[in-house]
Amino acid sequence: MERSEVLSLEHVFFIPESPEDNVLFAQLEEEGELIYVSPHLYYRDASPASQNEALSALLPPGWGYTGLSAANLLGASTEVPTVTEVAVPRTCSLPENVSSQVKANRYGRNLLSPIEVSVLEVLESYPRFAECSMPELITKCRQALRSSESARLISCTVNEPKVVRDRLITVLSS
Repeated sequence: MERSEVLSLEHVFFIPESPEDNVLFAQLEEEGELIYVSPHLYYRDASPASQNEALSALLPPGWGYTGLSAANLLGASTEVPTVTEVAVPRTCSLPENVSSQVKANRYGRNLLSPIEVSVLEVLESYPRFAECSMPELITKCRQALRSSESARLISCTVNEPKVVRDRLITVLSS
């Protein structure tokens, strides 16, 4: 893909298809022209957008990254997953390079943004995928949730495991 072609498009997701695309997309991300959404996925919008906004454009409310994909998204892991893992509320059909974990009993998640769901997933799986200490993870989660409303988040976690609720309260209160 050519630089001029990428810059001529708006509201588009890009998946690198070659090593050259990887280099180009990384350069454009550094220049602020593309937003890194997740491993092997970039977003371009005419207006400045955040990673959270780009992720929300890709995944519906109640969905989020899980496992190594979530840890990588939050900066808790430098390992890039070969398959993107997504937490979903019900069984669904996904692209070939995306796997799902159904979290059907997590009813409050339908009100959460993809970044909020991803934070819950990282808090639940710690330390399995994170390459950082718990205090570092708390800081990364707090940064990811900086625009989230604490009371709403806590009320949406009624069906989450106790360890997730406890860790979320620690994130929000620190």
